[in-house]
Amino acid sequence: MSVHFLGTHLGQDIHEARIGDTDGLSLAVMGYGAAIRDMRVEDGKGAGSVVLGFDRLEDYIAHSPHFGAIAGRFANRIARGAFTLDGTAHQLSLNQAGKHHLHGGGANGFGRTPWRLIEKFSNLAVFERMSPDDEEGYPGNLVARATYRCLGQKRLRIELRATTDAPTLVNLATHSYFNLDGSGDIR
Repeated sequence: MSVHFLGTHLGQDIHEARIGDTDGLSLAVMGYGAAIRDMRVEDGKGAGSVVLGFDRLEDYIAHSPHFGAIAGRFANRIARGAFTLDGTAHQLSLNQAGKHHLHGGGANGFGRTPWRLIEKFSNLAVFERMSPDDEEGYPGNLVARATYRCLGQKRLRIELRATTDAPTLVNLATHSYFNLDGSGDIR
């Protein structure tokens, strides 16, 4: 396992953890969006990439449609960015064509913000993000964790957890674009 400094975003350092197993799986996960930047699987002919991603942090910030990131606080769309919870109406930011709320919002959506690398081993990396009350319009303080664990035999387990101090919506999801059939360029 190794950790590399990739740059800064929103005044925070962004690191990348590289983990793997002894059977030919290697993974590069970065603190920008807790995103899987690269995943390689040894197939006897070499280790080919099986996810779509960029090589540089700057490209993620400028161009990424959530490549490999954790989408949240709420993955998917919320029509008109509005919901009612326990009798209270909430208005979220509108970041999809100014009409809907997509993947947790704009600048502060989980896939576009720094996550801290809080635990690392040769086969494990854990990233954490604190989302304050009213960020993108969501009620409650929320702490999210993304755990990436190489299990051996070229298997990867991703665990997503969230804790909050108030009723809120949360629906975390990974947003990798996979190419698992071995056909040509992943794009």
